[in-house]
Amino acid sequence: MGKLLVGLFALVAAMHAADVTGTWSGSMAMTKDDETKDDSAYLVLKQTGNEITGTIGPNTEKRLTITKGSADGNTIYIEAIVEGENKLVLRLKIDGDKLIGDLKAEGPTAPSISGKMSLTKEK
Repeated sequence: MGKLLVGLFALVAAMHAADVTGTWSGSMAMTKDDETKDDSAYLVLKQTGNEITGTIGPNTEKRLTITKGSADGNTIYIEAIVEGENKLVLRLKIDGDKLIGDLKAEGPTAPSISGKMSLTKEK
């Protein structure tokens, strides 16, 4: 009975989680080696259940394929391979009609890159 209730609550939570499928764009403040610059961000996302696929980048021409993506309630986690074992990681929260959060380069030879982004879904 307990497993049934846990499964039921998980199903209800998944049904109420927002779907981030669509095109998102906005601003990004990125810091690389102690130098901060403003840039743009452009994400094309497809959500199936809790899995997120698609592309991320600064614009329509320059994008990386998402290699790992997930949604847990209003929390979005995205990874894209940049070079070798290095990856760009986005940790975002759904805030009304926006995706807001952080990005960071991770990996053995990843440059020191981090940033904040605020995205709005295109209509």
